[in-house]
Amino acid sequence: MYYDTNYDYPGAQGLYTINGGWDTSLKNEYIFKRINDWLMEYFGENHGITCGISEWGPSNSDPNIGSVVYGSLLGTFANNGVEYLTPWNWQVGMWETLHLFSRYSKSYRVSSISSLENTVSAYTSLNQAADSMTVILVNRDMNSERSVTVNLNECIINNGNYTTLQLSSLPSTETFISHTDNALTENAVEVNSNSFTITLPALSTTAVLFSSIVVGVEEYDNQVDEIKLYPNPVSDQLYIDMSPGISELIEIIVYDRSGRKVLSSQKHYDGNAPIVITMSALSEGFYFLSVKSRNGISIKSFSVIR
Repeated sequence: MYYDTNYDYPGAQGLYTINGGWDTSLKNEYIFKRINDWLMEYFGENHGITCGISEWGPSNSDPNIGSVVYGSLLGTFANNGVEYLTPWNWQVGMWETLHLFSRYSKSYRVSSISSLENTVSAYTSLNQAADSMTVILVNRDMNSERSVTVNLNECIINNGNYTTLQLSSLPSTETFISHTDNALTENAVEVNSNSFTITLPALSTTAVLFSSIVVGVEEYDNQVDEIKLYPNPVSDQLYIDMSPGISELIEIIVYDRSGRKVLSSQKHYDGNAPIVITMSALSEGFYFLSVKSRNGISIKSFSVIR
């Protein structure tokens, strides 16, 4: 109802027309987006005026509903640069949500969109050094758990298990006491090839914590085996020489200088012979190649000449 231009808000009464009276056929409110559009139109870019909301409160006393609604607002408003959000009162569940976001969310927002946005939302943030990331998943379904797959783009995350912190099935009495005494339950999720699948309970908020990540693209090596590329520069076929090892499936991704993925492939490494990738479809320029094996990830730079 604040930003989504396609969402029909059931509680909408319509919009007041310029000539007076209500147009009750309009149920798409997107209040803050309308304000931002007006500011852009009349004040231009970089106008410096931000939105805020005060005296807000969940309309339902159920702590689980209040928790996920508050979490949805915290995530959405952070993504859109809202100046402040001040509740009218504090209900059970809200302190837990505020603690989760304020303690584990990072300072810089990353765009992330869910394919089930009306039910499950993903809010992603990075720290200033861009080596730690938090993905917070809010399941607003009141009755059913949801299994979601999250693909982590524009970054490199090693395969393995990562910590999750979850709020769900909150009781009617206050559970938040301190950072070490609260309702958060710790678990883990397995990441494989920059993707993970997780089951989210009904009316739950889950933070997935990542550290030692690589964001953007630069020379990077977290792999035991040494990787060599030749010829470099290349015009057609690029050879990827890896230290002799066991036979396995290798994931190869090529990025341009802006970090955009331009080529991806999976090749079987026989443990000895170099892997060959054809680069004839790429235009002349500078690129990065990511090689992911069971030992880790290596990113090497190369050039294409024509």
